[in-house]
Amino acid sequence: MKNIFLPITGEVQREMLQSVSSSQAEEVQNEPEPLISGHMLQAVFSMLWSTVVMELWKRRSSSLSYRWGTLNLAERFAEPRPGFHGDLGVNPVTGRMEPLFPEWKRDLRMALVSVPAVGLFLGLVVLGMMCFYWAEAGVKQLHKDWNTMVSQTLLYVPSVLHIVYTNMLATAYRTLAQALTEY
Repeated sequence: MKNIFLPITGEVQREMLQSVSSSQAEEVQNEPEPLISGHMLQAVFSMLWSTVVMELWKRRSSSLSYRWGTLNLAERFAEPRPGFHGDLGVNPVTGRMEPLFPEWKRDLRMALVSVPAVGLFLGLVVLGMMCFYWAEAGVKQLHKDWNTMVSQTLLYVPSVLHIVYTNMLATAYRTLAQALTEY
């Protein structure tokens, strides 16, 4: 059974008109679609406007903070995290005694733990996308072969599974990122 709800393209429309009357087909001219739609213009304008407004707001906020003397107020009075453990030393920025963590240890932890963990999750994202495209192609072929209501419903399954997979991966990554931050 053929799908009767296919959109009629310009070429199909011309063929239909030529089959009905060859003289009428010459009179019909297809107007080309614009390359840039109104929605695209609105999206670009919104993106540029919001970026400019946010940057101007940050600039104004910083200048007022500087003028009022509150630019580094929060950093000046901030205490180290309660769970942070390090050797007591003089902070080179504030000149106060506080627990410090050696930079070489931080770099080592980043190189041996953080970077591989982020790489693992990046690989899982790429694997998920590849599986999504593979499943989508398979379901489209299945729908092309069967052309039933069930196969048409199955067209949505890869997208739903990809959304679920992405949300699960985001939750796992957020948990790992918090644990790595504490580490």
